[in-house]
Formats: sequence, C-alpha cells, structure tokens
Amino acid sequence: MTTEPIPWRWASATALGSAHRRRGVPNQDAANVRFDSLPLPWGETVIACVADGHGSPEYVRAHDGAQAAVDVASQAVLGLIREHREVSGQTIAEAWVDLSRRLPERLVDAWRQWISTYHASKTFTPEELTAIDARQPTARGRATDEEPHRAYGCTLMVVIATAAGVGCLQLGDGDILVGRAGPDERVRNPVPNDPRLIGNSTTSMSSSTAKDDFRASPWLQDADGEIPWFVIAATDGLSNSAVSPEAFTEIVADLARTARDRGDESTNKWLGPWLEQVSAVGAGDDTTAVLLWREGVTLAADLLTSTLEATSSGAVTSTSAVPHSVEATPSVEATPSV
Repeated sequence: MTTEPIPWRWASATALGSAHRRRGVPNQDAANVRFDSLPLPWGETVIACVADGHGSPEYVRAHDGAQAAVDVASQAVLGLIREHREVSGQTIAEAWVDLSRRLPERLVDAWRQWISTYHASKTFTPEELTAIDARQPTARGRATDEEPHRAYGCTLMVVIATAAGVGCLQLGDGDILVGRAGPDERVRNPVPNDPRLIGNSTTSMSSSTAKDDFRASPWLQDADGEIPWFVIAATDGLSNSAVSPEAFTEIVADLARTARDRGDESTNKWLGPWLEQVSAVGAGDDTTAVLLWREGVTLAADLLTSTLEATSSGAVTSTSAVPHSVEATPSVEATPSV
C-alpha cells in the first residue's frame, strides 16, 4: 500500500534580535525541519520544530538548549513512530493521540541526556557562574555543574504534517497557527491555552514538570477530510512585534499567501531578511518562524494580494487590497520618526 505524495512545502528562518545584537548576545532561537517517509498510517511526513531559549541572564546556555531541543525532537518523533509498529491497525488520528501522549517523556529525557553529555565536556565558565549566582543566590533551583539543565532552559513547538492531516505539540510560549481554506479562511491556534503563560512567564524544558506541561492539538482533519492549508510555528518575537493579536493573525495569513504564490525557494530567501526587519522595528527579540503550506489551494483572498509593513511606532501591521501588479513579497518599511 502506498500513500499519496506529500502536498506540503515549507520555509524556515531565524533572525538575531536587534536588542541581542546590540548587547552581543547570541541568537537564542532554533529551528529544525526534516522530511521522511514513515510507516503507515503516517507516510511522507514533515517534522518542524522551533525552540526559544529563555532570555533571563541565568539561562547562560539557553541558545545551546534551544538547538538541542529541536534536534532531539525530530529524532524522538522518528524513533517513536518507527518503534511503535502497532499503528498499522490505527487511523492516523488514533496514532496521533498515542504519539502525543508518549512524545513528551521521550523529548525531555533525550534533551536532558544531551545536556548531561555536552556539559560534561564543557562545564560552566567563571563568568557564567557569576551570572547564575547573581540571579539565583540560593541553592534552590540554581544550575550547577552537577545539575546544569536549568541554564539551558527553552520552550519547544513541534508540528507534524502529512498528506492526511496535521498534529501540533507545544511546551511554553510561542505561536502555532493554522489556516483553513474554507469560505471564512479562519486562522486559529489549535493548541489548548495554558493559563500560566502570562507576560514573560513560561513553562520550560528545564522544569521538573516539563513532561506534564506539553499541550497537544487534536489531529487536524475534519469530517470532510479538510486539513489546514498552512501551519506556522513562530517564537514570540514575531507576535510581540505586532500591534495586536488581530494584526498578527493578518500578518501570518499574508505570509502564507505570499509563500504559496512565490514558492519555497523564493520564500526561503526572503523570510530571514524580513524577520530581521521585523525585529529591528518591533520587539527587538530573536524571531524564528517555520511556515508550511499546501500546494494547489485556491482561496477567496486570491482576488487580492497583500503587503506587510512595519511602522515607526515599532510594531508590524498588515495592509490588504493591493493589486496583483504590485510586488507581493512581504516588505518592512520604517518611516523615520519626527
């Protein structure tokens, strides 16, 4: 038995935040996208992972933790699917429920093992210990060379996309949005909200409760077989640069339409520079996005196209109803302040 070819295309980019550049801080975001042919019912599958290292000074290895998280996540997904042969008798929705329950423990264990191995050969420097001690003067919860994981803290988002649907898993902040191609072209977050994520507070891979803090979407395929036409996983540097949640939703929809029109090769070229400009006029944070879209989707909005711009007030907005003759690649234009 064979599965239909994967309909998804994707683009991925990460940009060092303007605030981090000024301070000489490395990019604390990371992304990993891989494609593989997996046992049924999965078939050809795209696995997209995005992580955001915590920005507080005591997380001195957050950039390493974020990169480790996206790398071990894609391996964990592949490993669990290939180990779990019983899925041959399941629907893909049932297989996703099983995978999403088993994956958090595998992810956290693999991440902590990577850190233990890496840290054994690269213990904290005196400067890093000073930064840790300044923020964590008591022993409670403080990273040490014996228990270094806290210093590598990060969030994690995982998207699994197949020809038969999409599943999403998330720990901590950041944004996963999906768009449907129906009459309303609704864009929504398919992952349950976590009431603990207020302001800069977030759950973390370094937390003792990390395995229980993941939230999973249902398998995204409706009764008529409709699946999202795009999915985006982005660190909060992007949404924090928007003037409002509604503007962020419009920006994401514009990105997806432009990517579909321009194709994956072009989108992989302009997405990174665009994210850099967004950070420069927006929140100033590191900004990372993985965008997946399905080919051959017709939308009501195809009668119009859109551009993206950033205002001098330091926030990104979306403007629509631009004729097709106008350049469709998202651009950021900053008006000098008066």
